[in-house]
Amino acid sequence: MVENTNRPSRRHFLRTVAAGTVAAATSGCLSTLPPLGQQVRYGNVDVPPARDPEYNRWIPAESETPDTLDLDIPLYVTPDSIGRSELGTVPSLASVPVSDMDYVGSKYEEFEYVLDNGVATIGKPNVRGETIREAFDQTTYERTEDYGDFSIYAREDVPRAIGVGDKTVVFGSGDTVSVARSKVEVSIDTVAGRIPRREQSDNDFATLSARTGARPLTIYGFLTPSERITENTIGSSMSYTYDETSGYFVYEILYPEDKTPTVDEIKRGLEETRRARESYFTDVTIEDPFVTVAFQIPESEFEPPERNPEAPVITWGVEFDTGAGTVTVRHEAGESVDYGRLGLEPTDSLTGSDPFRDRTGRFGPGDEITFRPTNEEETYRIHFEQSETAMQSIFEIPSLNDGGTDGGA
Repeated sequence: MVENTNRPSRRHFLRTVAAGTVAAATSGCLSTLPPLGQQVRYGNVDVPPARDPEYNRWIPAESETPDTLDLDIPLYVTPDSIGRSELGTVPSLASVPVSDMDYVGSKYEEFEYVLDNGVATIGKPNVRGETIREAFDQTTYERTEDYGDFSIYAREDVPRAIGVGDKTVVFGSGDTVSVARSKVEVSIDTVAGRIPRREQSDNDFATLSARTGARPLTIYGFLTPSERITENTIGSSMSYTYDETSGYFVYEILYPEDKTPTVDEIKRGLEETRRARESYFTDVTIEDPFVTVAFQIPESEFEPPERNPEAPVITWGVEFDTGAGTVTVRHEAGESVDYGRLGLEPTDSLTGSDPFRDRTGRFGPGDEITFRPTNEEETYRIHFEQSETAMQSIFEIPSLNDGGTDGGA
């Protein structure tokens, strides 16, 4: 059983940020906007088929995940095959999981898959064994007691635990290392079949996930094409896929029995949405109790990758000095990134300016920034700016009161 905590999770924050940037993030950062008032163009959208939802084997039943803030957030991505070479860019939301990940020798785009299962983040990198251990050698992670076939590493300054298996890595975080480790363990137990999976105990989720399948980006629970058409729903999912000419967004919305709206009702809701107006074609299908809405985005509408870079995977370290009232954040391992794309928030709770904005060049392994919070209870976050319209949190810094020690030693 995962230990429960009362503090809102990092996933809850990411969900809030992502929901606020849906228009840009789910569009793949479109390069042009149609004139206001453009009519929605309805037509057949031939979406590439989805694969079976194999990610379900990692998602535990509700009885094993008492932190209900996380239950509706399963998010699955295939970073190494998401249309990067075909369309030149990827949806911004595809890199949301990096906030819960540490560097294990692979860039994010080199992972075969990454899954936020509602408890922990699971990834299959393109490296094994020695390369992963070398990545830990650069950090303050320490080897702890193994769990089954997984080697477990943990750290105290940023309470995290990582389980390293033969082919997969499990990242857990929490208020304490014990909580972080318990999230890694429950994920390992789920895939091993030692505890129930969500699809075995939640019929609605089983139905929805079977309908949704697995596409290069698959998200449950909070993204919908129009609020007007999602009232009284049981659940929903959004997935993204691509071919050589287009990107496709598919929404599956599950309704209670005899509550499924008509095609006309769905279309009235879509007329007011930017997503529908921007699409080359919009397709609406009713198969009670499901409504499926598919959007086709032509390749010409996507921004070039240099204008929409993906968030980096970084192993962060933190040092607190309660005597001086400062927090130092270190880049221990992983990708380097331009200082100009990083920011510290909330800026109104800082003494002085944002330390990232005072520097030029790239922030890489061995570099650090120090700031003085005005509120020792505040949780600070480092965000990465992907474009003019999209940014995401890539690291949550514990508050000075949570982690501080006199002298900063």
